[in-house]
Amino acid sequence: RYVKALRSHSGFGFCGGPVVPLFNGPTRPWTRAILESHPWLYSCIDLGGPTREFTESQAPFGANMCVRRELLLSNPFSSSLGYVHGQLVPGEETALVATLRKGGIKGVWLADCGVIHRLPIERNSPVYLLKRSYGQGVATGRLARASGRSSLWALRSLVTCIAVAPLSLVRGRTSLLLTAIDAAISAGVISGSLRWS
Repeated sequence: RYVKALRSHSGFGFCGGPVVPLFNGPTRPWTRAILESHPWLYSCIDLGGPTREFTESQAPFGANMCVRRELLLSNPFSSSLGYVHGQLVPGEETALVATLRKGGIKGVWLADCGVIHRLPIERNSPVYLLKRSYGQGVATGRLARASGRSSLWALRSLVTCIAVAPLSLVRGRTSLLLTAIDAAISAGVISGSLRWS
């Protein structure tokens, strides 16, 4: 399907499709809420149909994407991002897509080219989800720093998360986990936007 799509969409340099989760073991009380609000925590994406060009705010996920070979050879994945040396700082595919777009390269969403993404039970634990959230924030902060965009919003978001934490605690563990995830993302963005990160 990738080969067919790239042949029929010759003006596009990259493509991607849906990533559907399959959890090993039982889902947790917060699983559905996270899939609705932060599906990327499970590396899942579904932009629906039909097949169409990615918008500027959309990008494929590494679990289901394809880049033309000549583009990947001249624009390799960043070695400072990804799951290396025990750190959970994703975003290597986002950085690659941003680089390709700077060069005028377009991408296409293939609604009918999905994969099932098997998730081990430990990737649905609060500890993993918070580490993953923080890492995503770091990657976002680094990209913002590299492009000269402000990350001040993350500080405001972190303050808001701290302010609503008591209410989230009253509402239950799913609400508290979602607030903690947002706080971890914000803290990661702040860290990633700093020069020493």
